[in-house]
Amino acid sequence: MKKVLFVSATVYSTPLSIDISKKFEVLSEICLPIVFAFGNKNEIIDWKNSKFYLNKKNKNRFLNYIHIAFLFFFRVPKLIKSESIEVVCFQDPITSFITIVSLKLRKINVKIITESHGDFIETIILEKNLLFPKSYRYIFEKVAKISFQNSDIIRTISEFTENQINKFNLNKQYVRFPAWIDVNKYISTSREISNEESFKILFAGTISPRKNPQILVEAIDYLDEKIVLEIIGKPINNEYFEQLKKRIENSKNKKNILVTPHLSQ
Repeated sequence: MKKVLFVSATVYSTPLSIDISKKFEVLSEICLPIVFAFGNKNEIIDWKNSKFYLNKKNKNRFLNYIHIAFLFFFRVPKLIKSESIEVVCFQDPITSFITIVSLKLRKINVKIITESHGDFIETIILEKNLLFPKSYRYIFEKVAKISFQNSDIIRTISEFTENQINKFNLNKQYVRFPAWIDVNKYISTSREISNEESFKILFAGTISPRKNPQILVEAIDYLDEKIVLEIIGKPINNEYFEQLKKRIENSKNKKNILVTPHLSQ
């Protein structure tokens, strides 16, 4: 089986969660997975047929970006050579740019898959308070295009992500393959709702314009049914969070709308 290196800025908890363990258990049936990502500390984990190289994440955002750039430019290419990697899979076209440039400069021959798991251009503009958002958009578009042009295959997870990449007019092979979800969690869950109960809606995700839970607040105002809405998530855009709180205060259902701080999965 081929050795496949999965590179991302994802933070893994240790010991590995049940969901992640299942994911790599399935992957190990078709390849030998090696993961280069981040964790609470520097460690190497050998788990069944998979191997994890985890780097300690820096708490300072700016220093963490520099750390990621350093690791992706120097450490990842060395790992590709030392582990005799045949295929490298990047989670997004922005961070992958650093490693792809390094691979080309070092003339390391490896098959490259670049993935798109979501909006890789507008997300940071929506979630962070940037001084020059148009400059970021221009740079990200140029960087993403170079990453895709130097990839052997592009993986998308949805029609939306594929349409976003199509705007670059690339002559590349696409594979649309959904993100990993352990469907057994949902199949094994059952619950009957009586007519006397209030209908409950749960939103779980970052509180930001990209996720936009305000749509739910606005939508339930059109309904006469008794609805309870709970929004669980970390506010990462203060301006949007203040707008959301004002909209909740003006909602006819404000007594039934709860905002809960971030919780673990």
